[in-house]
Amino acid sequence: MKMKQRLVLALLCVSFAGSSLLLLASGPAGCYAIVDRIVMEPNESAPKRIQVWGMFSLADGKSGNAYLAPQPGYMYFELQPSMEKQTIAEWADLKTVSGTESVIAFGERYQWNGKIRKGSDKVESPDAYPLYNGITRVVTGRGLGSIENPAVAAQLLAAHKKKT
Repeated sequence: MKMKQRLVLALLCVSFAGSSLLLLASGPAGCYAIVDRIVMEPNESAPKRIQVWGMFSLADGKSGNAYLAPQPGYMYFELQPSMEKQTIAEWADLKTVSGTESVIAFGERYQWNGKIRKGSDKVESPDAYPLYNGITRVVTGRGLGSIENPAVAAQLLAAHKKKT
């Protein structure tokens, strides 16, 4: 019996060590968001651009871990050349979380290039989609997850509730 316990303990330690390395390898997110809906253009089967509608909090562009106040609106992105497969996979993830009121993180803080547009703004001039660490769901609606900045997620949730 002791041998099985040691084996299980060793596997857990290796598993935990591996996941810790993954967490350390990722950097701070460029954007936290609650995605209400997405619109793929020209269609979902062969998308070239995406509108991501919801509530967003962008990195402030300075060093540290500060984010701007949550803003409603949409972000408009296009595929990056030679990154189509990865980008379309992330857009499928965005579709999965849209409408769930989950807070997600995506993009990289120090290389963020997306802008929040007002709902009344004309849909034009998409930004390059910011591939980085994928889409990370940080809040599932049942409380804050283990993230580097839970205050940002709490502000997003509060602002989103006021909007709806």
